[in-house]
Amino acid sequence: MASLIATPTKKITKKAFEADLIQRHGFDDLTVSPYQEEIDRDDWGKPIFTKLSLYYVNDVHVGTWQKGEGWRFELDGEL
Repeated sequence: MASLIATPTKKITKKAFEADLIQRHGFDDLTVSPYQEEIDRDDWGKPIFTKLSLYYVNDVHVGTWQKGEGWRFELDGEL
């Protein structure tokens, strides 16, 4: 079974992270999906969310960016 390998980046802007993904995977097959993830609850039980940008190539998750941090994903080094 293939395993997913995550490679974190150093602090990076969203624009630079996207440029890196485009260089690695090309522009035509790269898509981005905004996502809100619940990370905690406040004192009144209301959910607290953070925004993520999830990147895909042909429906395979290849990257995530959030607040100046990016993670690239590969399946056994295939992508």
